[in-house]
Amino acid sequence: MSESLLKLAKTNTPEAHAELVLGIADAIFSNIDARTDDELRLFAEIALLLYATVPAEGRARLSKRLASHARAPVNLAMKLAEDELEVASPMLLHGGCFTQEHLLELARRVSDKHLEFIARRCDLGYEVSDALLKRSTKPIRRILASNRDIRLSRLALQTLVRKSIDDVVLREDLVLRKDLTHRLREQMLPYVNEATQNRLRDIINGALSDETLSQIARFKQIRRDFGPGLDTSDMRKLWQLAEKAHIDLNDLVILLLQDNRLSHVTELLAILTKQSPADLRNAVYKGISDTVIETALHLKLRPDTFALLAHTRCRHLRIPDSQADDWITVYSEALLGLRGYPEEPHAGFAAKRRRKTAVGRDKSAAQRARRLAVL
Repeated sequence: MSESLLKLAKTNTPEAHAELVLGIADAIFSNIDARTDDELRLFAEIALLLYATVPAEGRARLSKRLASHARAPVNLAMKLAEDELEVASPMLLHGGCFTQEHLLELARRVSDKHLEFIARRCDLGYEVSDALLKRSTKPIRRILASNRDIRLSRLALQTLVRKSIDDVVLREDLVLRKDLTHRLREQMLPYVNEATQNRLRDIINGALSDETLSQIARFKQIRRDFGPGLDTSDMRKLWQLAEKAHIDLNDLVILLLQDNRLSHVTELLAILTKQSPADLRNAVYKGISDTVIETALHLKLRPDTFALLAHTRCRHLRIPDSQADDWITVYSEALLGLRGYPEEPHAGFAAKRRRKTAVGRDKSAAQRARRLAVL
């Protein structure tokens, strides 16, 4: 034991106790593979002995420190998981030492708010998720339905379908689950709106792939995580919020286009490429494709993002969708290096004339991009 830990052991204050427990944890878990079971047991005994005197902030730090370790002492981990939410949440969400039996024990005795964190785990078995549903509140049911990392039992899915009749958010999440049977989807048809009915029928008929379902679910989750920040009309502020939330530019553009915010998208792209927002907006609306494509190339927009931009523009201007297909084809060729666009556009984004090559348009690439755009 280091001199600093010895000094802390001799100091009888809550703060010293917290630092002592955390110091021992750091010493042990920095080289966990070399530690014996007896050393881990002794650490747990010391931590539990001092537990009541450690402030909540110190216990929360300990919970975060131990949550990722599969060899964390289970008795200490369970104590942390049943503490107040600030302390318990890291262990409930990520506790790597818990077996299904430990999770089942927690699911039967912790508070409803604690259960919400357990419901977000990616390793829940049928028995645990069934136990959560037996005690479930509306938030827990919604979290389980949106947790696509786990498979739910037939009984759990039947319960959620029944509860979804009076819960539109739950219905929307259930529709996107891969483990929902066609029979259960058919049972939901009378209770959903026309758009969701069409989506359900597409899933039943195999028209929507698992990849597409995953994309739809991912964007729904991003909207929830982003919250009201997405509603701002200040694009500089929106981009700052997106970066802070680790939201990719492509995903942000798609979210805005799904809300038909074409002018906000052009403003955002102009800001990020140091163009005049009015000039780029003019290029988008008047169909100056070279400028739009060079901008997209500079920002490395994905083909599906550019496709949605092109189709949204056509819908907004009420012009034939074939023009969007033309833009998508040119963009696909530019990404493949088949068009004469520079990798980095000129200063000021002056449009560069394309080389008159005899390259045929890649129609299949355009069609793939268009399908990806329809979320």
